[in-house]
Amino acid sequence: MQKLNLLVSLVVALCLHISALGAPEIEDFFERSQVYTPKLSPSGNHVAFLSPVKGKEYCLKIYETKTGETSEYRAEENQGIFRFYWLDDEWILFLVYPRLGRYNTRGYTTTGTYAININDPEKVAVLNVNSNASFVDRLPSDSNQFWMSVNYWKRAGGGQYKHFNELIKYDLTKSSPNKGTTATTFALLGAPVKTIKSPINKLASYWVTDLDSKPRITILFDQKSSEYTYNLYDDENERWKEISLDPLNWTILGFSDKSKILVNGWFDKEYVSLYEFDLAKNEFTQLIYKEDGVDVRVSPRYRYRNGNYELLGYRCEGKAVHNVWMDDNLKAYQGALEATFPGLNPRIVSFSNDLDKFIVLTSNPQSPPEYYLCDVKKSKISLFSKSHPNLKKESLSQVFNFKFKTDDGLKLEAFLTKPKTPLSEKPPLVVLIHGGPHVRDNWDFNSTVQFLASRGYSVLQVNYRGSYGYGEQIYEDYGYRFDLMMDDIKKAIDLVVKQGIADPKKIALMGGSFGAYSSVYLAASYPEAFRCIVATAGIYDFEKELKELRKGTFRGKRFSGEYKILSERLGDLENDLDYVRKVSPINIAHQIKCPTLVVHGIDDSVVSFKQSKELIEVLKSADVVLDYYFKFAEGHGFFEEENIVEYYEKVEAFLSKYLPTHS
Repeated sequence: MQKLNLLVSLVVALCLHISALGAPEIEDFFERSQVYTPKLSPSGNHVAFLSPVKGKEYCLKIYETKTGETSEYRAEENQGIFRFYWLDDEWILFLVYPRLGRYNTRGYTTTGTYAININDPEKVAVLNVNSNASFVDRLPSDSNQFWMSVNYWKRAGGGQYKHFNELIKYDLTKSSPNKGTTATTFALLGAPVKTIKSPINKLASYWVTDLDSKPRITILFDQKSSEYTYNLYDDENERWKEISLDPLNWTILGFSDKSKILVNGWFDKEYVSLYEFDLAKNEFTQLIYKEDGVDVRVSPRYRYRNGNYELLGYRCEGKAVHNVWMDDNLKAYQGALEATFPGLNPRIVSFSNDLDKFIVLTSNPQSPPEYYLCDVKKSKISLFSKSHPNLKKESLSQVFNFKFKTDDGLKLEAFLTKPKTPLSEKPPLVVLIHGGPHVRDNWDFNSTVQFLASRGYSVLQVNYRGSYGYGEQIYEDYGYRFDLMMDDIKKAIDLVVKQGIADPKKIALMGGSFGAYSSVYLAASYPEAFRCIVATAGIYDFEKELKELRKGTFRGKRFSGEYKILSERLGDLENDLDYVRKVSPINIAHQIKCPTLVVHGIDDSVVSFKQSKELIEVLKSADVVLDYYFKFAEGHGFFEEENIVEYYEKVEAFLSKYLPTHS
């Protein structure tokens, strides 16, 4: 018997050694793709895309399709390029963000808007250098002009600052009035030629232009009442008229003709679908697109033609991301792509104005994204970029989805990934809980899931109530029932255990933001059920969160609307304090018994680092086995590649110690 046990131990050790040799490196899963958001120029002769510089900030690269040559544009030191837009075949506009600061998260604030002429790089347009701006639209009738929405703060006396928003039309042919930029040796262009100011005490955002590129619709935020409304703007009379659509329920996507708009939303507990709304009649005219059993997020796809926009079809995110085309040629191209890339969900993500050239994206849960260049006239398709070039399909694991019912009758969805080469009949299970909570895990490639599976873990992802994508009742009615969300996750865990898929003694919890909240809450509620947890940047004390939002002591007045929503839907401090405390895991965290890894970016401007510090103090007093990983100059989630890799090295070591795959 002793020899048999020794033989078994040797076999297990050999399997572990072979698995370790064959498993991809952490960098293979989490290296930054060298091509991010590629876009064809209007003629299709160039491809612009973002590319990381040493795994940190992004630069802008321009690839010439005829010669294969690539040029590069970088922002100033400690800055990166955030988004970019082709204005015509010569000019490209890009937004710059700063290196992370204490009150800034990448993606939330821009500090500069620039444009470069790719044929004459000494022509540089410096549009603004101190404001948070977003691109709204270009003017197809005049490619030198375009609209930008600009937010800024201005001193209002008494040491106070007031928030302003303006919609500005810029002209690249005008001389730039900007000073103080390092680009003083260049020909500075790009001056404002028209400005639309928001009404008094209101801020305009999310501008929608019509098919002639005229600003027509915006969301106005009332700084006194903290309410959002859609408003129709009359440029000739400078008047605003409220539209009878609630911005919390409906998203205005664009125009289908002069008086009709495309809107995404739901009616009476139905699923989110695409509708047409007549502004003149103030009524819905038709249902354009829906999918059975799921919400569909839609983005219209336009092209510039004869001086205005032409609607070609839609990008739809329902059961999977796919294109729905109205144009007959695009329908035919889509069919040909699906025959060429079976099972890889090919979709056109960018096209030239003449529809002769495309960029195609392929991906599925077991296949990392890849980009291809298509030339219709030449009947040619060629690989442009792989997001994870060192990952081989044979080393990645298959993902399954399943439905389950809650105790109160809701039908929810979850995903299960089993390791490609399991070391035991029932591999250890990591429950990877998404954040939000009002987002969802979807049917797409997930680096974290595949990384965990490559290390021998099964992975469970649960779209609990409040997750987006399953109708208004699940999303809206239960959107702040955090206690019931925890029941949903536990229900799914119990189900995979009952089915014999998971060992009840080998389960870990892991998540970021609301996923971290859920991990801590469940570990405290079921102290004997889990072997360890990994919690990243979570809110654990909603009483403290509400107090800080109300005072503006953490994120300031720009988040005043969030306090109103959270206090109304979760509960306010005066009337619902018992429930707020009930759903705050900090109050039961002392019941946790399993080892805990706490992670946070110290400069997080979404969830205060104080939340993790408070949790650590409670866990220390409860003698919980504790580890933590904190990073300066990182925010709500990690941005720099070296920090991401270091984080997953920490996770791998932590799981290997407290949830080994061979035990």
